[in-house]
Amino acid sequence: SLRIASSNGCSADTAINVRISEQSAAPTLQSDVAMLCLGSSATLTATDLGAGVNYIWSANMPNQQAGIPASSNRPELTVTPTLPGSFVYALKVDRSGCESETVSVVVDVLDAPSATASVDGSVDCILPGASVRLSEVIGDATVVGWTGPLGFTSSQASPLLTNLDDDNSGVYTVTVSNAAGCTASSSITLNVTRGVEQPETFFDGAL
Repeated sequence: SLRIASSNGCSADTAINVRISEQSAAPTLQSDVAMLCLGSSATLTATDLGAGVNYIWSANMPNQQAGIPASSNRPELTVTPTLPGSFVYALKVDRSGCESETVSVVVDVLDAPSATASVDGSVDCILPGASVRLSEVIGDATVVGWTGPLGFTSSQASPLLTNLDDDNSGVYTVTVSNAAGCTASSSITLNVTRGVEQPETFFDGAL
């Protein structure tokens, strides 16, 4: 309480209630993935501190780009970022107006991999006995392997097919993967043929 007195002896008392609350305990925070591909989701999980707690989520980018939903007052959140980058997701909790310290977790978002299978020449009218080198354009990815007819497999990025014959005709597929473990595939069809035989010419001497 507070008493105020004047010089002529008059006084007045007043009182105010003060409530002292402990600071809210900071939650723990983790993500089920540290890295993902664009279009995939991460699940962020914080300590469930029970009733009467507000969960305040934020990120180092706008919520829409970070994939934070408009209704996010809960300890577990599924986020789907809309662009690649390194996202820092932060969380603090509020209990009766007292906020906790902020905790955070980082999720890296990569572009999905892509692949384009090709060869170093024509895919049609490949003569028996010829050699063809398979190749790919993959960007920021790593070749997982090639597959093809007759049980063909290769872990090389650009394997060389040699001494081809009719049985080697068919679909050859390359699969690539990026650092987040996302995969993509591309195929190309080779046609091994004996080609068009040259006609024989005869000259009987008559003009």
